[in-house]
Amino acid sequence: MSSSSSSSSHKIKVDSYNTNTHQVTLYAAAHTAQVQRRFEVALKPGKTDIDIENLPNGVEEDTLRVEGYGDDGVSATIVDAVCLPLTPKPIEKESSEIVELRKKISFKNKVLESIQAQENILLTYSSNLTPSNTPASELSSYLSLSSSKSLELAQSRTKTDEEIQALETELDVLLAGKKEEQEEKGKSVESRERRKADELLGRRRRTVRVLVEVEGSVGKEEEQAKEVTVNVVLIYVVRGAGWSPIYDIRANTAPSPTSPTNEKSGRSYQSQQKVPLSIHYRSSITNATGEPWINTQIVLSTASPLVGSTIPTLQPYRLGFPHPMLHSRMSQQGERMDSFGAPQMAYAAVLPPPPAPGNMMKRTMMSVRSAQVGGGGDDEGRGGGGGFAQRSAEVEGTGATMSAVFRIDGRSDIECDGGAHKVSIAVLKLDAELSHITVPSAIASAFLQASVKNASPYPLLPGPTTIYLDGSLVGRGRMGDVSPEETFKVSLGVDGAVRITFHPEEKFKTTSGGILSSKTENVSFVQKVTVENTKPLPVTILIQSRFPISEDQKIIVRLVHPSSSLPAQDSDGQGGVTRWVEGKREEGMIEWSGKVGAREKKIWKYGWEVEGAGWVARPH
Repeated sequence: MSSSSSSSSHKIKVDSYNTNTHQVTLYAAAHTAQVQRRFEVALKPGKTDIDIENLPNGVEEDTLRVEGYGDDGVSATIVDAVCLPLTPKPIEKESSEIVELRKKISFKNKVLESIQAQENILLTYSSNLTPSNTPASELSSYLSLSSSKSLELAQSRTKTDEEIQALETELDVLLAGKKEEQEEKGKSVESRERRKADELLGRRRRTVRVLVEVEGSVGKEEEQAKEVTVNVVLIYVVRGAGWSPIYDIRANTAPSPTSPTNEKSGRSYQSQQKVPLSIHYRSSITNATGEPWINTQIVLSTASPLVGSTIPTLQPYRLGFPHPMLHSRMSQQGERMDSFGAPQMAYAAVLPPPPAPGNMMKRTMMSVRSAQVGGGGDDEGRGGGGGFAQRSAEVEGTGATMSAVFRIDGRSDIECDGGAHKVSIAVLKLDAELSHITVPSAIASAFLQASVKNASPYPLLPGPTTIYLDGSLVGRGRMGDVSPEETFKVSLGVDGAVRITFHPEEKFKTTSGGILSSKTENVSFVQKVTVENTKPLPVTILIQSRFPISEDQKIIVRLVHPSSSLPAQDSDGQGGVTRWVEGKREEGMIEWSGKVGAREKKIWKYGWEVEGAGWVARPH
């Protein structure tokens, strides 16, 4: 930090790399971060310009805010704060010795080119000389001249090559010395971090000029000359940063069924239908802003500050006709003609309404849907046990803003390298109720599924998951929006102890009608699914399947078993229920749910009838 003063005002320069990054608030949806920097300066009474240099070029100028206060009751006022225009970082010039050497090397290379041109001329001229068209005296004279000239050019070439080699050796020595000097200067942490940032985002940096006025005692020269300490707080939003959640989900079915209590947590479970489940809630932080954040307080927010607060205006929903094609042929009456000369019909065009601005926004945390974890997806999570203490985050609700804030314990270092930095938020200890689900027409396997209530105060945001069952990796999935007290589901992979058999479809064909009436063809179908539970405990299972739906009124499809109306109880009285899949009745989706006892095998069957002739099954 250097200072200079004049009779009217003072000027001070502060390198932002030497200031304290007090707090960084990252926003999940906006790819921005709010940075709060603090530093102290010694100022004389009066007005002082403070130039805060080397800020990243992604600073949002309209978010700039500066606060200041003096020690020991000193009054300090921030008069103005402005971002100066972007200026390129000055490129270090080469020394005069290096420049002169480069010029000499360039000149010598041109001399070599001239020697090569002369040699080419001699070679071309000699190739055109023949004994038949050249007198013997001239030929002898030329050979003598050519020999001496070729020798002279060869000597010049050798000498020039040696001179170039000597100059290049001298240049290499100078460049090596310069590189060592630069490496010596760059040994500090600040210099290394600055080089990384410059390499990532280029050499352009921002400067913020802050005008501070410090009050002094009028008429007392000693007081006027005395410097006072002023604390400056610089707050700004910068682009190129953000965070996203990642999850390790670990379910444990190891406790013995005979023991009603889990010794590790002290919680009771009914057989293996309820098990402990932990969620390792972490954040993946990226910093490509152009500045490192060293020893800073990290705050993670679910708010979207760049979405704005303007309520969208509903636009008209219009219908119209398509514009006439420029290249279509027109008849004499003005009708549009197709490529065969036939008049075309006029088609009404339905113009979709413009997308509502809200549809372009990512929803905030409290606007939630049911969540499903499982299936595809990817994540950087790894397996392995723990024994180390986990840092946690304090979660804060922000009231009417419908968002949440996670304040990470301790201080963190987030370098500006564009990579993903993992920071722990919390480890959530929850209970999970287990059940099985199968879609046998697609995969004849029973998937173990956990139904989990988020009994923590932490809202869960959409993000990739890595799922472990009894310490083994079973798959990867994706978490949805889950608010506190909301229930979500987690797929724990295929359970080989519950076997599923999807039997071939049974088909029965009958024909009615005769000579005096039209023939009617009826085809009946029966589909069976067998569930075999090889476990010593009963399991709850959900089977999802389908029956065909008609696309033509001449084809009539009727569900005939277990009943023409659903839901329907099993006829065997074991408590199973067949019903429509919620919201998918028109698509012909049905499901059966019930319990299958220990070492028990159970068959679920359903049937339908198709009335009509000549129908075919369409591909899915």
